[in-house]
Amino acid sequence: MKVLLSSSFLAGALEATAKRDVRKSLTGVCVDFLNEEEVVIAGTDGYILVAVKCTPTFEERGKFIGQIVIPRANVAVAVKVKETFVVLSATKYGYALDSIVFEPIEHKFPPYARIIPDKISGEVGSYDLATLSRVAKSVQKATGADSNPPVLYQNGRNAAAIQGQDTRVIGVIMPLHRANPEFTVWTKPITTKE
Repeated sequence: MKVLLSSSFLAGALEATAKRDVRKSLTGVCVDFLNEEEVVIAGTDGYILVAVKCTPTFEERGKFIGQIVIPRANVAVAVKVKETFVVLSATKYGYALDSIVFEPIEHKFPPYARIIPDKISGEVGSYDLATLSRVAKSVQKATGADSNPPVLYQNGRNAAAIQGQDTRVIGVIMPLHRANPEFTVWTKPITTKE
């Protein structure tokens, strides 16, 4: 198997991964071959998720279906080269990302598809600003667009979606759950009339 993967998709997923975590799979980028026509590139640190569903370009087809979790350091080196695509290939020593041979992370990647919202309510949610900024930066890297910032689609107390110009890329952030948020004279709760 030899497949071309978008460097920007890998860079966006990399931005969402954990630098260190006891859950080893969170320190890598998951390349999930759903079938021979679809692949999902995903990264998460447990608080945010960036996932890209795309059609891979194969240089050599293989029968591989499943996940490969590529260590963070290997992805970082591969995307630093600034090429449009990175070649992921199976070798007799494991796998290679361009010329970087690596052993995939053996721990199972979290079931990312379960947290991607299938409906958006538009109900206002409460989000940590630093975390929101990180997921927006990840989505922007994945789309390769420096202009139009990603848009937050709020979903109340459920996971919210963040998307940019390329709708194949989705960012997900969980809202903060506070029983009684305090409002100041500067901020008032938004109420809707039905």
